[in-house]
Amino acid sequence: MISASPDFLRLLSVPLLAWAAWSDYQVRRVESRIWPILIAIGGIAAIWQITQIAPINSPEDAYMHRRLVGVPVGMALISAFLVSENAIGGADAKALFSLGLLFPAIHQYTIPVLGIELPLIQGMTGSLAVTIVMNGFVFGAFYPLQMWVKNLSRGERKKELFFSKPVAVSDLTETVGKLIINRETDDEFVVDADAIRMYLRWRGETIQTLRARGESLRSPETIAETYEIGTGAIKPNTNCFKSLPPIDETSPSERTILATEGGSVEDTWGVERFVDEVDHNIYETTADELRAILNYLCDHDEVHVQPAYPLIVPIFLGLLAALTIGDIVVLWMYLIVSP
Repeated sequence: MISASPDFLRLLSVPLLAWAAWSDYQVRRVESRIWPILIAIGGIAAIWQITQIAPINSPEDAYMHRRLVGVPVGMALISAFLVSENAIGGADAKALFSLGLLFPAIHQYTIPVLGIELPLIQGMTGSLAVTIVMNGFVFGAFYPLQMWVKNLSRGERKKELFFSKPVAVSDLTETVGKLIINRETDDEFVVDADAIRMYLRWRGETIQTLRARGESLRSPETIAETYEIGTGAIKPNTNCFKSLPPIDETSPSERTILATEGGSVEDTWGVERFVDEVDHNIYETTADELRAILNYLCDHDEVHVQPAYPLIVPIFLGLLAALTIGDIVVLWMYLIVSP
């Protein structure tokens, strides 16, 4: 068993990870200041532990040293690969790396007075971080299962039931994920819901006013003032309603008509101006896609959404289970084979 002092230092990370999970659940965003603190806790605990086992005089010490160094490096490489493949987001990758640094080996804790040693069931991997991730997969599986059951109960029988769910257009303000448009045609494309929120905040509108006044809002001449937009998170930044200065001296009427040799093209919804004014990526959404989704939202009451699951939530639940129960997979196997 690892000495108690570094292990109890590692427990300081639990409230921070709880905060990260709550934030991820609420708005699918995590405060970036959390990660340096977690990395600092994990780094100090690891250095402390390495100094305790130095010099290495036994196979057990060598094994522990390899765990303290190798597991964080391995988790960092895995996280980097998953991010490069767009399998997880940046916050999810930081969470995985932090877990590898915080809990690289088998960590045990004794409850005072009761004398109970936790976790109750040891994992098969020799690393609490791996056990946490495995437990997280078990908890995370309930997200898609719940969606599949609901889709089946609605009568959905196509393959889309595994990837998306219907959402009322009026609920998009609180929805995180990718909107699937023209899903039954060859012109299918997806638009991140954050991009819709960015556009609406830029104009100072809501999804309700968009649908109620769609005909008038299609005209770029109705854009009198624009606002800062942030990242499109469910809860906007405090300065998101601060007015933006125009990007040039072009008049609204000149913005409306883009002269071409073959005639003129109207910048419907003002999306070209929106793309020009936004100084960062709009989640890979083009002006034509944004224009198409705005038209779609005005004409339909429902849209299919590929949800963005809050990965840090099941990881945190996996952490709580790993620190108390232990390895859920081992427990499940034991319950299956026991008489």
